[in-house]
Amino acid sequence: MSTLADIKNQIAELEKQAKQLVSKERKTVIAELREKMAQYGITAEELGKKGKAAKAGPKAAPTVRYRKSDAETYSGRGPKPAWVKAVEAAGGKLEDFRVESKSTLF
Repeated sequence: MSTLADIKNQIAELEKQAKQLVSKERKTVIAELREKMAQYGITAEELGKKGKAAKAGPKAAPTVRYRKSDAETYSGRGPKPAWVKAVEAAGGKLEDFRVESKSTLF
């Protein structure tokens, strides 16, 4: 008669074998899937993906490079906010609102 410890050891060994099989067969399965997708013209979007797999983890918050007030900031990326457009329209320079870098690397 098997004990609970024996059964748990068998489960652990089987899980280890399963991981080894997945690792061994992974490249072949991916190649087969890519071949089938090409044959049938299937795209990643159709499978619910946006191109290549996204990396896990949260996105970093945009770095504030320009600040007029606590509520009016701009990272320098993307469309310019209204306050930046107003400053430039009035003949001002965005560089006058640059935030000093607080780098601790050096």
